[in-house]
Amino acid sequence: MGGAGGCGYRDLRILSRDSVYPLLPCVTFGVQYILSRDSGLKAIIVVYRPARCERDGVSKVKEKILEIAEIAKACPENLQTICFELLLKDYLSSRASEREGKSGSAEPAKSTPEPTTEEQEPAVTTEGLGKGQDDLSGSDLHVKARHFLKKHDLKLSQLNNLFYKENGQILPLYDDLKTTRVAESQMRVTLLQALREALNTGNFESELQAVRDDCEARKCYDVSNWGNNFKNNAALFDFTIFNKSITRVRLSEHGKKELADLISELQ
Repeated sequence: MGGAGGCGYRDLRILSRDSVYPLLPCVTFGVQYILSRDSGLKAIIVVYRPARCERDGVSKVKEKILEIAEIAKACPENLQTICFELLLKDYLSSRASEREGKSGSAEPAKSTPEPTTEEQEPAVTTEGLGKGQDDLSGSDLHVKARHFLKKHDLKLSQLNNLFYKENGQILPLYDDLKTTRVAESQMRVTLLQALREALNTGNFESELQAVRDDCEARKCYDVSNWGNNFKNNAALFDFTIFNKSITRVRLSEHGKKELADLISELQ
């Protein structure tokens, strides 16, 4: 068997009875031991082929092997040999893993910086916006509008899917109201007009003439049922009874909740 000198890793083998059990291709210490021949544990020869041996390391391995041998003695006689081999293999495997880890790059892993609050908000694309046009920012919104978003768990990015800013004015970006019913289209135009007003002034109000003009442009203006549509949806507004003298409507709390749902639906 080889001595304790030399360099380069070689095979480790355990010789038990007439069998040879290859264990690991990577070994760290050059020592040879013949362990306990009594108590049913047959002569087991552990042969280490050396690779830059260190005396303190050899001593540590020797102590561990003797400890494993004592553990194996406590097993039934017919299991002592295999018990010793399994424990030794596990020990040597763990040592090999440790040395492979140490031989890897010593460069510490670069920590990923925590995202800032701005980074956590999904970026809103400005694709399609021309010169002088931009997305809305938090500072563009009236404080009441910001509270409305927070109360109904809405995000600025959702508003930017519906409106944009051009030369200081907030303008609609949406086209599809996602309904084919005339009465519902009229109410949705009214809610979105109120939202646009609130972004600027904090007042969730709609000018009915502006609503009428928008409905006409969208071909959902039903002159015969214009007033009835508001009467049938009176819960959305703060008036008691709709009449022809009303030129502006203000959203009720129920109307604001309906508006919040509409914003989510139009995404």
